[in-house]
Amino acid sequence: MPTPYSEDLRLHVVNAVENGKVTREVATLFQVTSSFVSAIHQCWKQKDHVHPKQAGVTTDEPFWNRMKTSSRPSYPIIRR
Repeated sequence: MPTPYSEDLRLHVVNAVENGKVTREVATLFQVTSSFVSAIHQCWKQKDHVHPKQAGVTTDEPFWNRMKTSSRPSYPIIRR
C-alpha cells in the first residue's frame, strides 16, 4: 500500500492554490496529480484540515452499518 503524502506537502499545495496559482501549475511544481491538488484544496475549504484519511476507513459510519448485507444467508440452511 502506498504511503500518503506528508501533511507538510499538503499544506504547501494548499498555500500555493490559495495564493492564486492554477491547479495544473501547482501539480507540476510539487510533482503530484492535479486531482490531488483539487481534492486537498476542497478538503481544506470544507474541513479546515489536510490530514490523510485512515487506511481502510471510507466512512464515519459504525462498522456494523458498513457490513455487507445480502438477501441470502452466508451459512447453509439444513432442511429435514
